[in-house]
Amino acid sequence: MSVEEVRKASDRLKDQLIEDIERVLKVMDEEGLEHVDPAVLSPMLRVWIRGQYGFLPTSITKDLLNAYKTVLENYRADRGSTITDDQGDRGEQGNENDDHSMIAMIEYRSLKNRLGPERFDALLKSLKETYGLPRPHYGNAVILMVEERDRGSELIPVNVILTKLREKAGYIPSMVDRIRWDLFGKGNKAKTLQAVLFDAVGVVNGEPAFRLKDSVVKFVKAKVLELLGYENEAEDLLDYTNNAKDFLKNFKRDGEEIYLERVKELVRDGGRDFYVDYLDLAKYDPRLAKSLFDEPDFVLGAFENAVRELQLEAYEELSRLEPELFDDEFEPVDVVVKVGNFPRVLRPRDMRPDLVAKFVAVEGYITSASKVVPFFEKAVYVCEKCGHELGLLNRPTREPAKPPAKCPACGARNAWNFDVRKSGKVEIQHFVVRDAPESLHVGENPKELSAYILGPDAGAVDVGDKVVLYGILRVRERLNKSLAESDYVLEVVHVEQLNRGFMLELNKKDKEEVLKLRERFGDDLPDAVARSIAPGISGYESVKKALALAVVSAEGLWDKRTTIHVLLAGDPGVGKSRLALDLENVAPKVLTAEGGGSSRAGLTASFEKDEVTGKFTVKGGLLVLGSDGIVLVDEFSSLRREDINALKTCMEHGFVAPAKAGISNMKLRATATIVGTANPRAGRIDRSQLLIDQLDVPFPVLTRFDLIFAFFDEPDGERDEEVGWSIISEIKRRKGKKPPGRVIEAELLKKLFAYARFNVFPEVDDEVSRLMVEEFKRIRRKTKQGGAPVSRRVMDAIARLAYAHAKLRLAERVERVDVKEAVRLIWESMEYVAYDPETGEVDASILEVGVPSRERERFELFVRVMEMLARKHEAVPLELVLRTLEEKGLSEDEVRRFLEKGERLNYLNVEGEFVRWL
Repeated sequence: MSVEEVRKASDRLKDQLIEDIERVLKVMDEEGLEHVDPAVLSPMLRVWIRGQYGFLPTSITKDLLNAYKTVLENYRADRGSTITDDQGDRGEQGNENDDHSMIAMIEYRSLKNRLGPERFDALLKSLKETYGLPRPHYGNAVILMVEERDRGSELIPVNVILTKLREKAGYIPSMVDRIRWDLFGKGNKAKTLQAVLFDAVGVVNGEPAFRLKDSVVKFVKAKVLELLGYENEAEDLLDYTNNAKDFLKNFKRDGEEIYLERVKELVRDGGRDFYVDYLDLAKYDPRLAKSLFDEPDFVLGAFENAVRELQLEAYEELSRLEPELFDDEFEPVDVVVKVGNFPRVLRPRDMRPDLVAKFVAVEGYITSASKVVPFFEKAVYVCEKCGHELGLLNRPTREPAKPPAKCPACGARNAWNFDVRKSGKVEIQHFVVRDAPESLHVGENPKELSAYILGPDAGAVDVGDKVVLYGILRVRERLNKSLAESDYVLEVVHVEQLNRGFMLELNKKDKEEVLKLRERFGDDLPDAVARSIAPGISGYESVKKALALAVVSAEGLWDKRTTIHVLLAGDPGVGKSRLALDLENVAPKVLTAEGGGSSRAGLTASFEKDEVTGKFTVKGGLLVLGSDGIVLVDEFSSLRREDINALKTCMEHGFVAPAKAGISNMKLRATATIVGTANPRAGRIDRSQLLIDQLDVPFPVLTRFDLIFAFFDEPDGERDEEVGWSIISEIKRRKGKKPPGRVIEAELLKKLFAYARFNVFPEVDDEVSRLMVEEFKRIRRKTKQGGAPVSRRVMDAIARLAYAHAKLRLAERVERVDVKEAVRLIWESMEYVAYDPETGEVDASILEVGVPSRERERFELFVRVMEMLARKHEAVPLELVLRTLEEKGLSEDEVRRFLEKGERLNYLNVEGEFVRWL
């Protein structure tokens, strides 16, 4: 084979891999995809990626493909260095690249004897894992090629290696033939491995020949040193600092030296953080990128050293060009190197032993977090007898180091004093990250991973944040020798905050599908959405639309509350729970709770003691974790009264403020929308009584719901027939027949909700604003006729509902149809909750103070008297209450009725013969 033929074969391999990448990129552009499964890549490309980077990412993005393409383009052999037939062997030229090596020459047999069988097998296994060799024993061929490089032969003929495999490694002919085909042949596997191992091809004495990459030679020698116990020398040989400097100085993005410019910014302005994009590093130096994954402690330190050295070089340049900016002396700043944009993002549940001490990226939700406290990296103890100082090093993953019982200088026992001033301390924050619900597969339960941030970034996370954590996986060391197992803990280097709520990752194709719904349904899109919720339950169109608006919310309307809370109350067995629970199938983010089994701590926040520090950490409840999503509370009225009262602040202001165990003045974001279901206290709704008197829900919490719908189970021929056929349809579904279909399929509905909530922000012009005000005034006039007008809360609800309805239409402006629909839903809700059965009218006084207008004055008198008595008595005697109010003109039956109502409205508590005003 001629030199030109070999060169063309090598180029064809690289061109084929690049074409494979370009083909996938084209398909992604056409389909609007942001990421694809690695299974769509060609087998040859998958093998090359695994050999180049040590693993195959679980998701392939466009940025990653472009990075692979750049690496392949940089791998093209330098034609000027290719050997021709006439040039012969270049061995006499020597190998200048290895002058600095700690091992002057690799000799196969002596190396094998020196390492011994176990360490030599470890060397072969390391070569297989690093370069993607088919079998560990293929590494023998690589070692023999290193031997030939050290003997002076840069281009090594294939027959020379095969002969050495037979003579020195003892390979039988079939094994030699297999290596010839897999490593030096023309198949796809061989071409992929050649792109990883070799950087030049040619012909020597008529035989095909390959040149081993300098980086491969360096890796083999460094691994040998490491196996022999010369770890420091191995690190020096790999020389990560110089490699890091080379990358920071020479990498360009769109022609700009971005990292060198950042170094100059440090010199000019100072700073602390230095961010490195992993994909940039992978494009420029794949081996260093893989070393970052395998040896993060050393490589991150090398980058910090490189930044420090580059600051000095940059200072020399800038001080000549801009002398007025600098003093006579310059001291480089110590930076923290943060690496992000890692191609392989894991879940807490994915942590495995083989990842310990590796650099990983973990995505999830922060479920609990401690406050920032000092951590003593070096604890200094001073002997009170002789003044001897003893410094002990601490690590966050182990129990605090303790000084010996006796002073080594004077022998005094238990004479140590801890010196805070001399001890080295940094800030630390402990927290827990949990699997994101959307990352779980069917049947998987969420797992948690402990983590900590050490240094100035401590405090960077809050409970409820969705984050990607970049760091080094450690294990928590235990001093208890009886325990053979331990826990994983992540030492976080960099925190990437994701959308604090929940948003499906919509690609171009998803958005096009959503926008087609607008073309298909027009302004009737909200109705189509409503019909798509719980299609097995006929009717309840207003309730379904209210649930749809709750999912979309009024996000983007204003800075105050944008959540739309909905309560479904009524007789049992009418389908209200099924209506609400169907949101789990169609809404982007839904967390569920059962009223009887939920507590205040589970819903808002709780405190837990950290195993390592012994200090309390805050753990967010459902309303914190469900921020920007839906929290379904079935049997809402079954919650304990004190637990329900804890929801008021969350529902109105969107945060919880726990205070316990010395932790106070803390606000956790809790912007979840609450959809609750409730049964009446007596089992069924009594039409002759007020609805609010029949629900075990405190009045202040009840008023936070924008919409309340009542469900009545009454005989109705037409309605009963619909219910009957809906049950029959369930039977048919179980027998394999098609169930009632959604107008919009569940997955597309999820995308619509996510798109409408986070991408659609319609304008509210003057005309529609005036219409909102006119409708509010009209409702005020109408309710005034029934006794008392509604408050400004109704105006807030009109604005929220109209805005959400416009978002659900995917409209650019809020229009008349949105306001009219908002008013209709509000009025329909008021007809349930503010209906006075005695007058047959809607009485807004029921919404404002919990009693109809006909008895409002007498109830307000009751309240004033109770407040007066409460100022004089911590617990007011019941007898005094009855006597005082009878003197004011209220009968005993009326007083007792008001006391009962006051308890339901959370104004007071009746404790035996005493009344306590709240």
